[in-house]
Amino acid sequence: MLGFVLTSVFFFFSMRQRATVTIQRDTAEILNAKNYLESYADYLENLSTKSEMLSQTFDGLIEVNLTQKVTEIVDEIDFGAENEYEFSDEILIEWNDCSGNGNGDLLVDGTIHEFENPIITCVSDDEYSDIKGPLTVTGSPATPFKIKTLNTPFEYRITSNTGTPLTDTEWHLDLKMDLEYGRVVEISRTFN
Repeated sequence: MLGFVLTSVFFFFSMRQRATVTIQRDTAEILNAKNYLESYADYLENLSTKSEMLSQTFDGLIEVNLTQKVTEIVDEIDFGAENEYEFSDEILIEWNDCSGNGNGDLLVDGTIHEFENPIITCVSDDEYSDIKGPLTVTGSPATPFKIKTLNTPFEYRITSNTGTPLTDTEWHLDLKMDLEYGRVVEISRTFN
């Protein structure tokens, strides 16, 4: 009887050890993959000349998507600063966070758009209390269109009214690496 009990104890102990080792091995593999992706992301971010890399594969392991073409631009503007964009489109601009933090007037290419009272205009699902559009903007490297705040810093979101991808001033990098058994490691970065 004692032999049976000891055999059972050692059997369950070894099964528990094996499970712990497997978990540690999986964790190490995920952390190594994440470090590999971070290293490659640092390399791409620090390149002196960047170009669009849409749906390419690096080293047969990493799916790379590096672009300035986005469906929406979310940015913030500080008082006295100007953000410039170089695309032409009909756009919608949303600004003034519904939480009430940082409500201000928006200036787009010299036209003032005043903020409305967020208590009146915000619905439970809304992120922003103010929306203007469609606004037709024309921007080029010679004459970019400009967004400015007149009185307080705030966050804004620009979307295309025509469904055309917008050209952001920042690069958007998405890296993805598939591991065994359906595990995936992903990294996303936004940088200048």
